[in-house]
Amino acid sequence: MEEQRRALEDEFFREAEGGPRERPRPAAETAERKRALAESSGITDDALLSRLLELGITASTVAPLALVPLVAVAWADGRMAEKEKAAILAAAHAEGLVEGSTAHKLLESWLRSPPEPTLRVAWEQYTTALYSRLDPQHRAALSAQILGRARNVAEAAGGFLGFGSKVSEEEEAVLENLTRILETC
Repeated sequence: MEEQRRALEDEFFREAEGGPRERPRPAAETAERKRALAESSGITDDALLSRLLELGITASTVAPLALVPLVAVAWADGRMAEKEKAAILAAAHAEGLVEGSTAHKLLESWLRSPPEPTLRVAWEQYTTALYSRLDPQHRAALSAQILGRARNVAEAAGGFLGFGSKVSEEEEAVLENLTRILETC
């Protein structure tokens, strides 16, 4: 019965406003989604959890957050090259994202069009929260992995006929910003 009510409500919003609209969630449902996200991500900051939920990040889609720096580098020059996309998808596969999963679909949406700038801010907050729970050795290893993968994406489509710099100025600026963020976490 509840499922039918929601389907009718969704159909009403779709017809009344010319497209789908997310229906308001009951407080208990939002609290449960927040609890599940906290459990799967290790984040305890209530405001950050709320912001992640607003951005579409849930317990089942938290895994792509690790790939936000790669997406940011790829979109640095305003377009996503096929080789950059392939490098990001290879990193996603290495992270265990299963093609067709909700998490993979979220990542694919970021590959089709640049995500909101607030996603990078959420990633910074997520990373700060994560780094606060790691010892210096693990932070350094994770930073090296993040920056290495981001540089691989930047170099994936660079250069002209194999000559010149493989990393654009815009991509280099994003890489430098990522380095600063990771050093201050």
